[in-house]
Amino acid sequence: MLSGSVAVKVIVRNHKIFGQNLQLKEKELVEKLRELTYGTIPRTDNVENLLTTLANNQMKIIHAVHKHRMIVLWIWCQSKGALKKLRLMSESSELLSILSKVFKHLLPNGAVVPKTVIVHKEQFKKAVGKSTSIKF
Repeated sequence: MLSGSVAVKVIVRNHKIFGQNLQLKEKELVEKLRELTYGTIPRTDNVENLLTTLANNQMKIIHAVHKHRMIVLWIWCQSKGALKKLRLMSESSELLSILSKVFKHLLPNGAVVPKTVIVHKEQFKKAVGKSTSIKF
């Protein structure tokens, strides 16, 4: 990691949609998020604009996994200011709104709709710039 940066674990819980296999759709979405972060699928203008919103705040989704009926994202905050902004975005509905739109564009049938975004308080106490290991 670069000096002055930290990766933050973000948990996304989703609405159960009647008649849908949510876990299957979440796994499909995680695969698309991984492809997006690795650059193996093209970015639509809409997704690019949403990711630019994060990038303008020195943030980037760097990894996604599916665990126990939820999606876990790792968001790289490239500065103390970015970490503070992520906290503010998670406390308001801004992060939920951005992720909802990204999910909708990656799975257009609305199969995965975020209900809550959880960032535990200890994530914001991480020492920016200090090297730590990340468990994916």
